[in-house]
Amino acid sequence: MTLQEIFQAENTIMLLERSIMAKEGPLKVAQTRLECRTWRPNVELCRDAPQFK
Repeated sequence: MTLQEIFQAENTIMLLERSIMAKEGPLKVAQTRLECRTWRPNVELCRDAPQFK
């Protein structure tokens, strides 16, 4: 029974790690776009709905 609980915990950890890795790509894209919107040279700072979501 203890081995089964350890296996389930390890399986849960593995699934969480996979979920985190799957979300890293879209997060990097969103951060890059936000950075580009914030530091556009010679353009007024854009503060609209996408900026605040």
